[in-house]
Amino acid sequence: MADQKRPPQEEEQAKKSGELEKKLRKSEKRLQEQLQEAQKTQAKAQERFKRAEARMQKRAVRVQRLQERLAAVRQQQAGRTNPQQPAAEHAFSGVSGERATPAAGPGKAPSNASAPQEDAVEQAKEARATAEAAEMAARLASERAVEVSSRLGQPDSGRHLEQEPAESQLEVDRASIEALEAERLAQDAGEDADRYLQSAEHEATRAHALLADAEAAEERALNTAMNAEAEAEVAEGMALAAKDQAEEGFEELPVSTQPLTDGIEERLQDTSPAEKGAQLDGDDELDDTEELPAVPKQESE
Repeated sequence: MADQKRPPQEEEQAKKSGELEKKLRKSEKRLQEQLQEAQKTQAKAQERFKRAEARMQKRAVRVQRLQERLAAVRQQQAGRTNPQQPAAEHAFSGVSGERATPAAGPGKAPSNASAPQEDAVEQAKEARATAEAAEMAARLASERAVEVSSRLGQPDSGRHLEQEPAESQLEVDRASIEALEAERLAQDAGEDADRYLQSAEHEATRAHALLADAEAAEERALNTAMNAEAEAEVAEGMALAAKDQAEEGFEELPVSTQPLTDGIEERLQDTSPAEKGAQLDGDDELDDTEELPAVPKQESE
């Protein structure tokens, strides 16, 4: 009995093992597909990372160029300073002039939409120059305050130096205010530069899209023109063939007078016998008159 029951159990075990192998193969296949998808996504992510890194490097190069230009502007501004004038007055005049220039800059920026990057660079230059002028004014004011305090410490100082501390304090306050204003303007200029850069990139993308649309429209127009020209050539060929066929048919038509005689016979059949006789007599008279010969003049004499 035991020997008879073993074969079905073995068959069941074989079926179970086969099903397990199928499930394992399916799961292994799914895992391989998931692994391939993960590898593809990883490769795409690496490509995006490389592109972002390249864009960052390009922007870093742009920032470096901007810094170099700003450094050149600083050198030019430092070379234009006049040491003969009072240091504080010159600093404050430079600060006020530079502050007025950035104030007019943002007003002109929207009107000059054709070159946003140049506007951003100019605003960044003006803001950096303003910050440098404010920093110079603050440094000069602090140096003057130190000089005034040292003069007040001397016993031989006059009464005209009694108002120097208050004036120096006012100059320091003004310099600090100008420095804060310059910092704010520099921050605004940086934001404007980023905004203009984004708008320039958007305009470049839009220009590429418009160029692609124009090329596609031009290609469609060219195809339409070619199709119309081909149809015109086909129509012209058909017209010439029809004309030639009509000319050939006209040349092949026979020239005969059969319709005229048929018409005369029909009219004779329609007339009565008396009319036919009259017509025949008239025809004979016409024939007689037509057949009479002409008599010469000599024979008549």
